[in-house]
Amino acid sequence: KRRTKITSAAAEAEFQEEDFITLEDATVVLSAQGWIKRAREIKDVAATRLRDGDTVLEVTAGSTRSSLAFFSSHGSCYTTRIHDVPPSTGYGDPVQKLFKLGDGERMLSMLSFDPRVLEVPEPDGDEPQGPFAVAITKQGLGFKFSLRGHRDPSTRAGRKYARLNEGDEIVFVG
Repeated sequence: KRRTKITSAAAEAEFQEEDFITLEDATVVLSAQGWIKRAREIKDVAATRLRDGDTVLEVTAGSTRSSLAFFSSHGSCYTTRIHDVPPSTGYGDPVQKLFKLGDGERMLSMLSFDPRVLEVPEPDGDEPQGPFAVAITKQGLGFKFSLRGHRDPSTRAGRKYARLNEGDEIVFVG
């Protein structure tokens, strides 16, 4: 006869994707020609290594577990975790390695969703809720849109934040 009584099965440990990401601060640099890199620290942005003829478009900081949104000229928002941006001390990698961009599509701005930079709480209704961003098109149209739908990582194809007229493109997002 068995002397040990078995009362219940052991609970299996559950893991989230974030549990496997090292929590550290990082700085992300996006260049005007669409090159992106992550570094632990950048002391002088003007001295960062870039390709010939390229300039720094955006610099943002945040935790490696935070999301990072890229707004394009075709009205799409591509979101990824800062951890997924390749670390580099060189020029970085083309943003097309992370996302599936259309012909002639280019990145206009980048935004960190780290709570120390921008707090975006969970949506609690159907109405658009802040924080908001503003976009302006080449044909002179301007509009605002909620950032709440762009907080979580997207697919490689991104999410639309604007429907554009034929021949129009976004020139500013802020």
